[in-house]
Amino acid sequence: MSLRDKLQREKRVVVDPRKALFEHFGVIENPFPSAGQPTGHPRLDNTDADEKIVSSIRQFERDQTTQVLVIEGTQGIGKTNLLNYYQKELLDLYREDETFYIIRYYPDPEPTFDAIVRRVFQELSQNHLVSIGKALADLTQTR
Repeated sequence: MSLRDKLQREKRVVVDPRKALFEHFGVIENPFPSAGQPTGHPRLDNTDADEKIVSSIRQFERDQTTQVLVIEGTQGIGKTNLLNYYQKELLDLYREDETFYIIRYYPDPEPTFDAIVRRVFQELSQNHLVSIGKALADLTQTR
């Protein structure tokens, strides 16, 4: 069951002719990924982690408050696969939302929290931060 189904959203169909050709010939992605790249195993089980993630997304959509999830576990347990799955699902779910942005996880722990915050702002880029500032300025002027 996809994230869109769990949140009970209708799917907007956008047909990409290139994807249709790839689907016809049975190859959508590189069939020879690098050794360190997860192969996109299907997520068949609905785990406690999935329930917590969907609950956080529902809360975000309802309250418009930031949700932070920490995913930890031993090597090989499927953390990267879980994150890849939800990144793909969220990209589909928020396809039409121009303000949507995914900040990719950091596999190596940072020594301090301020280093993580610094990396987040570096990921956002100056242009994105300027556009957020302009949008916020417009909001305060209309009130």
